[in-house]
Amino acid sequence: MTSYPTPDFSPTTPLDSHTKGAERSERLRKALEYAERGWSVFPCLPGGKKPLTKQGHHDATTDRSRITAWWNLWPGANIGIPTGERSGILALDVDQPIGFDALEAEHGELPATRTHSTGSGGMHYLFAYPADVEIRNSAGKLAEGLDVRGEGGYIIAPPSRTTQPYEVLDALPLATPPGWLTKVLAEPQRSMGKVRSVTTAASIGAYGPPIFEGARDDTLTRIAGRLHDGTRSLDDLAAELLGINAQRCEPPLPDQQVVKVARSIHGLEPCRPGRPKEVDELVGVLSDFWHGQTWKKLAKKSEARFARALIREGRKFGKRVPAGLRVEKSFRQMAEILGVHRNTISNLVGRAKEAGWLRQDNADRQGEKPGAFVLLDPRHFCDTDNQARAVGEGVTKVSRLCEKPINVADLMTPHHRHRGFVGYSKEHTLCVFEARGPLDRETAAELLGWTRPRDLERLHLKPLSELGLLEKQGDIYAVPGDYRERQESVLGEAYSTVQPRVRREISVEGRNLYVVRDSGIVASESERLRLAKEQHARERDCYRNRAANPADSHYVNVGADGYIEDLERVGGLSETDSRTLEAIEAFEDKYGRGSFRWDRASCKAMFYSGPISGLWPDMEELVRIRACVEAAGGLRAAA
Repeated sequence: MTSYPTPDFSPTTPLDSHTKGAERSERLRKALEYAERGWSVFPCLPGGKKPLTKQGHHDATTDRSRITAWWNLWPGANIGIPTGERSGILALDVDQPIGFDALEAEHGELPATRTHSTGSGGMHYLFAYPADVEIRNSAGKLAEGLDVRGEGGYIIAPPSRTTQPYEVLDALPLATPPGWLTKVLAEPQRSMGKVRSVTTAASIGAYGPPIFEGARDDTLTRIAGRLHDGTRSLDDLAAELLGINAQRCEPPLPDQQVVKVARSIHGLEPCRPGRPKEVDELVGVLSDFWHGQTWKKLAKKSEARFARALIREGRKFGKRVPAGLRVEKSFRQMAEILGVHRNTISNLVGRAKEAGWLRQDNADRQGEKPGAFVLLDPRHFCDTDNQARAVGEGVTKVSRLCEKPINVADLMTPHHRHRGFVGYSKEHTLCVFEARGPLDRETAAELLGWTRPRDLERLHLKPLSELGLLEKQGDIYAVPGDYRERQESVLGEAYSTVQPRVRREISVEGRNLYVVRDSGIVASESERLRLAKEQHARERDCYRNRAANPADSHYVNVGADGYIEDLERVGGLSETDSRTLEAIEAFEDKYGRGSFRWDRASCKAMFYSGPISGLWPDMEELVRIRACVEAAGGLRAAA
């Protein structure tokens, strides 16, 4: 997931300023130097190893303008270099000298080559990547504490810094790896002359084949990845791994090391069953269509939220149908996801149908099974090739970094409620910045459909910066590195929706009264979501248990055949209606027959100047009394 950390541009002393400035200049200089060698580079989190670009090491480049733009945006970023055939680098990461010494004792010393010290106190031995051989990443395959970075991996390069600074120890040319090393690394089923078991999908239990020394870390990590499917807590995952370690590893790893593996895997996204390729392809097309719309005005922002939620749910649970992507969700479920009322979903569905990108499919709906929404394939009704063109004039180099935006289904921006701190419109602004990367206000205004960029900055960008959801550096705005944590903080902050409203209540005497009372609550968005889920659960239970609580039958009208004239009146007026009728009769006795005209003006006159003052019936009450009066043939007869 893309994240954009906040650069540190606030030194406390002139000496700090000089030191930090020199460090930033040195990192940009070294990044450009690596690029001149033909090694693609990309920025990583300052003080860490997490990539800052949306595609990680796949975004690595040797283009000087892009590298300069990256390190101008993130001056303190560490330097990452991909390994494998792309850069021609095979890296041996030595964390424990004992394993390395044992390796050299068995096979002889490694040839002299370029070496770096690492932030953890270890060393990187860099070799030329061998031709016509594929070497993948591995951990502990050669020996304990020895990791290999080949295809699909990357290393952090000097002068980066994590716990300690990375430094160049020997700036020698890259040596060719010895033949025995290439042979061992290219044969995943053998390790140092000892046959290992190959862990497959069927061997993730405690009673699978043995796991020999040299493959324990790597195999347990892969097993943990398969077990981490979102159904296990950290304790459960650790307990299963400890059991597998005790039963299969020869000899077993220390418990602390197994728990460390479980903790690292549990912090990642759970694995899911593979989705059909046609679903992923269609989700990509729908994402391009979503990004190609400007979604102007607040009503369109609501549609954008609805479409984004359907695309995301469609990638999780959707099915490909000839018309598009079928998402089996109910109105109530979508209302819960978006934090709105079910009536709002009905309105959104109507507008989406009118716009032509949505249909409903209720063919298989029965009982409690919901209907489905169908997101129509945009290729059938519009041109989705809208991402290749330039965004517009005034586009900076930095704002062009993410010309291909992030898939809508991958956006982590949550759905905010209408009267919360963010709201619908600002939520859409955050989605654009998360998907596109750093943008200046002119580019953002064009993408969002704003005529005047300064209005966008005043109404959206500055308030979002005050909330901490956007960061500004110069003229560029971007989401911060800890974007998810900041969003959770905003969602957990309470706000008030209390406001005075006119409500109709029943008095002690049973009379309808119109009173002004405060309506709303003080709660956070997270708390409101919890309350909404509880309410929806109660409503679902009532619906499911409706057979156990049938409505009371009224046996007076058992013989009615469906015509209203066959229905019999049950009883007379209620006590409250009878008192109102007495007040109306007293009013006409005072002001003459027909003076009460059965409207609001007459109710007002009776309230202020009638013989029985203080009574102001509502219109529903008047309708009931008038029907009774007409049926009885007059006021006196009804009384």
